[in-house]
Amino acid sequence: MSYSVEHPERLLAIGPGNVNLRRIPKFDGGLNVSDRVGLGSQSTRGLSLLWYGVNPVKWWHALHTDVQDNVLIELVSATNVYVFPRELFWNTPSDVNITGEYHKIRLEPGQGVAIPSNFLHTVEHLSDSRLAVNYFFEPEFGEMQWPNGKGNYYTEMAKANKSHLAMRSLWFGSIGQLWDRFKIGMYMHSWKMEELRTCLAGCLAGFLPGGLGLERGLDLTLRGVASCCEVMQEQKR
Repeated sequence: MSYSVEHPERLLAIGPGNVNLRRIPKFDGGLNVSDRVGLGSQSTRGLSLLWYGVNPVKWWHALHTDVQDNVLIELVSATNVYVFPRELFWNTPSDVNITGEYHKIRLEPGQGVAIPSNFLHTVEHLSDSRLAVNYFFEPEFGEMQWPNGKGNYYTEMAKANKSHLAMRSLWFGSIGQLWDRFKIGMYMHSWKMEELRTCLAGCLAGFLPGGLGLERGLDLTLRGVASCCEVMQEQKR
C-alpha cells in the first residue's frame, strides 16, 4: 500500500489493491458489521478489505460474482455500482437476447450497498482517490441459506452437497487460527492455499460417513494447522 501512495501513476496502471482490515484493526475500531446489518451470530469470521485505487479498464470488463453476501461502503469519493440479478446471466443461451431490470447505484462518501451472493456486479470508479471498505459475510455452518435468495451459493450447496459446506466452514475456521495464533495470512490462488488443503485432507475422516466424528475431526484440523505453521516457519529459516 505504501508503494501505491508513493507512486500514484503506477496505481492507475495496475488497478485497485486491498489490505485485509485485520492487519489494521484500529481502522474501523473493531466495528461488528454482522451485528449492525442484523446477521448477528449467523455470520462467522468473514473477510473485511480496505480497497484503494481504480480499475484501469471500463467497468463492464470487471464484472464478477462473489459467493458471499457482502456490503461495499465508499469512504472518500463517489462510485457507481452495477448489480445484475442471477436470472439475467446464469445458464442463459448465448444466442438469445435477455431482458430485465438491473441496478445502477451511485454511492457518495459514507454510503454503501448490499450485494447478494452470486449476483453479477462491478464498480465504476469516478475518482482516482477512491477508498472503500468491503465486508464479506461467511455463514456459520447451516446459516444464511435464504429460501428466496435466487442463486444464493449456500442455499444451493446445502441442497447439493452439505459436506462441501462443512469443509468450507472448517477451512475458514482454520485460516482464522493461522492468523490468531501465528499471524500468518492466506492468499487466494497461491501455494499457501495448497499447504492448508494438504493439512485438511487428513481431517475429512471427521465428516465423512463412518468417520471419526466432528470433535475428533476438529482436533485433527487444529493439529494439522499447527504442523503447517511449523513447516512454514522452518522454510523461512
